[in-house]
Amino acid sequence: MSTAEDSVRRILEQLGAWRHLPAYRLEPRADAFFGLYMHDVVERHVDRELHQVVIPELPLRKGTLSCDTQKPNESVKADYALFAKNDDVVYLIELKTDQASRRKKQDKNLERAKELGWHKIVDGIVQTMCATTPQHRPKYLHLLGLLEEVGAVSVPSEIYRALPGDILQHFRKVQNLARPETAIEVLYIQPRATDKDKRRDVIDFEEFRSGLPTDDPVARIFGEHLIGWTKPAGEERPQRGPLP
Repeated sequence: MSTAEDSVRRILEQLGAWRHLPAYRLEPRADAFFGLYMHDVVERHVDRELHQVVIPELPLRKGTLSCDTQKPNESVKADYALFAKNDDVVYLIELKTDQASRRKKQDKNLERAKELGWHKIVDGIVQTMCATTPQHRPKYLHLLGLLEEVGAVSVPSEIYRALPGDILQHFRKVQNLARPETAIEVLYIQPRATDKDKRRDVIDFEEFRSGLPTDDPVARIFGEHLIGWTKPAGEERPQRGPLP
């Protein structure tokens, strides 16, 4: 009879096989596995206590980053955000499962967010929420609720009770949801750390595996595949079947 561990192993084996295909993107499929262990690995790397909450796909407003004046209320995303328990640092995490997929534009956006600071990033999130359609605004309230849970913002309670169509008028009365002194730090999770990487800014897959819990069978299986994923996709020659 198949066990849950067998199922996890089959999922990861399939991801490992499919990552070699031209149009397949491993990152959005594997991010849940990384997310399961993100808190403990990052906490160990930065050597400070973090809130347990991990937020995926944190929106960074293009107009705030000043990289798009034509569509300022669209956003790029930080793959994950984690928060120091003393509220003075927000960590934006970029996940790369392919060493060659680092992009200068993405790096520039994250560095710009770091320069701007957390207060302006939160202001951009609010502007994006106010610019979106009413039916999508409740998702932003869920995001703000998580940010408030970790002390990263302070939101008036009446906003959570407002109807989607009334949220905008409430936010017009609100300023300074986040503390301006909260800083942003950027970290990369990627297969290997290169010579030009600042080691403090990069968590390679070997380090990520070393931070996985030893008593978790899913973590053990995931760690085994992480090491396999350090090799470039497509590098290994495919196994040919028997000729007709």
